[in-house]
Amino acid sequence: KRWVGKLGGKRYSLKLLELYESPKSIYVITELCSGGSLMDYRSAVMELVGKSGKDAQVPFKVVSRVAYQLLDAVDHCAKNGVIHRDIKPSNIMLQRKININSSTSNNNTTEKEEKSIDFGDLRLIDFGSGALDNIEEREKDDAASSPESQKHTTYAGSPFYNSPEMFRRSYSYKTDVWSTGVTIYVFAAGFPPDEIMQNTFDTFHTSPKKIREEGKERNLKLLPNVPDDYPSSFYDMLERLLEYSPKKRVTAEEMLSCDFVVETVDD
Repeated sequence: KRWVGKLGGKRYSLKLLELYESPKSIYVITELCSGGSLMDYRSAVMELVGKSGKDAQVPFKVVSRVAYQLLDAVDHCAKNGVIHRDIKPSNIMLQRKININSSTSNNNTTEKEEKSIDFGDLRLIDFGSGALDNIEEREKDDAASSPESQKHTTYAGSPFYNSPEMFRRSYSYKTDVWSTGVTIYVFAAGFPPDEIMQNTFDTFHTSPKKIREEGKERNLKLLPNVPDDYPSSFYDMLERLLEYSPKKRVTAEEMLSCDFVVETVDD
C-alpha cells in the first residue's frame, strides 16, 4: 500500500482509491483492471489475429506499445524512489478488455480490411515485494549504479525474471530494468517451454567473464520463438535492457527514446 500510494496512480502504475483498516485486516481498494494480465492479453491477440501454434506471434507494434508503457511505469517508480523487485507478466494488468478497430482501405480496385488492436493502458501492480531507494544517495556519484555501494541485499522477485545482481543480493533500481527486458521478451515470444527454459535463462545470464574464459557469446538473436519479421531495433533494445553489468545498464528513461519504442509512440 505504501508504494502504490507514493506513485499516485500515475504513468501506468495502479491507482489507489481507498484504504480501510480494521482490528484484524487492511482493505485496499484500487481502480478496476478488467482486461486481465499481460499474458491474458497476449492470448487474446493471438485469437483475434487468427494465429495459433507455431504461427502465434504478437505483432511487433503491439510489443512496442507495451514496451513503452511498461518502461514509463518503471521510470516513474525509479524517479519516486520505488524498486518494484517483481516485474513480470502476471504483475501487469490491462485497464480494459481488448478491442479491435477495423477500417477498410481501397488500393485501386482491391479493398483491404485493416485491424488495429486497442487495449487501453496497462497497469503495473503488486508492489508487495517493493522497496524504497534512496534517491539522494543514488544521484550522488551515481552510487546506485555501482555494485560495491548498493544497499539492497534482500532477495525478492521471481527467478526467471531476476537480474544477475539480484541473485548476488546486491542491487539497485536497475534490477527493475533487467526484469522489464525479460518481461518484454516473454510477451513477444511466449514463456519458453521446460526443455529450453534453462538455455534461455543461461543466454540472458552469460557474463562477460564467461565469454572471455570459455569463448562463448551471448547472441540474443538466437532466443527462441521471436517472430522473424521483428526489426533489429527489438534486439538492440533487449541488449541494452539485459546488460549484465548494472553500472553499464541503461535506465528506463533512456530506453523511452530507443528506436523500437518510438516507432509506435505517436500511433
